[in-house]
Amino acid sequence: MKNFLNNIWLLIIFTLFSIIFSNSFLYAKNCSACCCESCSEPCACDFCYNNINSCTCKKINECSGAPFLQYRSVSLNNAKEICGWQPFTNKYGMEKLNGSLYSSVEFTSSFRPYEIAQHLFGNDLVDGNKLIIQGSAVANRNSKAWLADYFGLPIDFESQVQFCPSIKNIIIDLNTYFGLDSIKKGLYIKVHLPIASTTWALNMAECVNDYGQDPFALGYMSIGQKPYIPADSGTAPTPILRSALPQDFINAVQLGTTFGDQRVSMLFGTMPCLNLQKTQFSDFQAAFGYNFILKKDFFLGASLNAVIPTGTRPDARYLFEPIVGNGKHWELGLGIDSSWIFYRSSENENRYAGIWLEATFTHMFDAYQARSFDFCNKPNSRYMLLLQMTPAADTTTWDLVGTSTTNIKEFSGYSGADIIPVDPTGEIAQTNTAKYTYSKYTNSSETDICSGLIPAINYTTRVVNVGIDLQADVAIKLGYIGQDFSFDIGYELWARTKEKISPCQNFCHKTPDNTYVIKGDGMIWGRDINSDTFYSTLSGSQSKADIHTGENMKLKKTNPSGAAQNMGVDNPQFAWVLTDAGNRGFTKDTFIAQVNQDNAKLYSSFNPILVNTDDIDTCQSTSAITHKIFVHINYEWHDKEIRWRPFAGIGGEAEFASKSRSHRAISQWGAWLKAGVSFQ
Repeated sequence: MKNFLNNIWLLIIFTLFSIIFSNSFLYAKNCSACCCESCSEPCACDFCYNNINSCTCKKINECSGAPFLQYRSVSLNNAKEICGWQPFTNKYGMEKLNGSLYSSVEFTSSFRPYEIAQHLFGNDLVDGNKLIIQGSAVANRNSKAWLADYFGLPIDFESQVQFCPSIKNIIIDLNTYFGLDSIKKGLYIKVHLPIASTTWALNMAECVNDYGQDPFALGYMSIGQKPYIPADSGTAPTPILRSALPQDFINAVQLGTTFGDQRVSMLFGTMPCLNLQKTQFSDFQAAFGYNFILKKDFFLGASLNAVIPTGTRPDARYLFEPIVGNGKHWELGLGIDSSWIFYRSSENENRYAGIWLEATFTHMFDAYQARSFDFCNKPNSRYMLLLQMTPAADTTTWDLVGTSTTNIKEFSGYSGADIIPVDPTGEIAQTNTAKYTYSKYTNSSETDICSGLIPAINYTTRVVNVGIDLQADVAIKLGYIGQDFSFDIGYELWARTKEKISPCQNFCHKTPDNTYVIKGDGMIWGRDINSDTFYSTLSGSQSKADIHTGENMKLKKTNPSGAAQNMGVDNPQFAWVLTDAGNRGFTKDTFIAQVNQDNAKLYSSFNPILVNTDDIDTCQSTSAITHKIFVHINYEWHDKEIRWRPFAGIGGEAEFASKSRSHRAISQWGAWLKAGVSFQ
């Protein structure tokens, strides 16, 4: 008992020292200083599309990146587990309870940061790890550039943003093995509970070529400096000042940044210029097994393996969010253990060499998580802007009160509608009226994330059920035991199948699904062509816009005047204001024009093309494969007279993610210290 207590105290002291020592590795500068330099070689992708018949989007673009990084759980590491303690497990000739327990501390760090950046942003990157941000007025825009306008940046803004993502972990392992030979020879149980401190950092650095000074055109992002000016206010708007807009891209993608009619900031997928850290118990693992064949130089056994999730649950707040554990999946599966001693010294039977195998196969049951998604066939579109449209309702009259005496009829009954797009020939009927209009923020709820002009990611972030059919971790090693010292070298394969994702809740569930449109670079406000103070919302949508450009920008190349009149919207028709409260007509001179006093008539969508849940790409999931090599050196205080035998060792590993775009994982290296005791 005294020896037992002494060894337990040694383990406790070793563990505490490991925790204190390891924390020094976790803290680093929170923003990269390697501005405008590539992390490594550029990425290329030759094969992009796979048919996915079970998904709404039908096919996914493997080159487009993914909004979420499914990281391998730090709990699952058969390479480390198989090292060092093989002489103390699955023993031959035992008649009573025996076992081993160890504590280890490991530091791991990702490498190949350009692969992580490629996973997150796909082929929008240039030089392997940079995003180009350019406004709509920048000449000769890069085809991969993200549109700065979507982030509230001036239309002449231009910058490059570099990403060198990294993941660092400190893992404290507590692992036990009990041979239950006193009950049944070959019976055993293993229990494993690690605690991990993980630090994730995008390591962003932005090089701004031009901060931009050109203001948004009035009506482009809002009516003017003061958002939500009532249509009857009589107030002449002024352009939004540069000082009221985000300074740069890094500032724009932070929580709390808003502009124009956007009342609520991006709540998900933010990119903080900080190290994000989580410390928590990872998954609790248990295995109950039996060695069917148990001989002195060979054994073969199988086990029932279960995992209880104790780590963190993804909540989508950050693009690169720290995860501890497997994402809250319960797991159940099969384990296989075996060894073959092919050499044993005739002079000393404690000197031998052999091959050891440890394999785990589990099913990862559905777990609910918050995930952000893009729209189908629109990579990175979650960082675009959406407009909430107000659907038609019963016909009622809305009288404007104030300096304007115009009476506006909600023709065909759309709530809060200020304008009607109609056939430009001047003929109108109730069957020919718009069904929707841009629903400016109503102030009904200061925290409503779904009203008015919103970041698309606030709509495309969903609570989903995520399941993985199979995860496998197979480690095989060659080991030599030389009395006191032992040496291991081996290979490990880790793989998992694609995630199966099914949405179960919309964060905007209080509003109808079919009430949002893609804004693109369209106008959202206009004015009565006969008034300088009467302003109207539009119903324009740009369903073909993407993260790079809007439809007016494309049209500008061939029809500049049409682009200036908002002709790039879906189903373009001139926008009119009804002046007949009797629902019978309109005055031909009551066009909706540009807010900036230019009498150019504006187009709006008749009708807008709405987005809904079926347009969200939940197919953005790939399988994962990594290949690992590992080594370990161990020392055992070998004494036949001592029942409790301490051991200690040091080891390392290098894990390489598959280069295939259909198998995405993280490349990382690690080094560990391991100490424990065995008893018999």
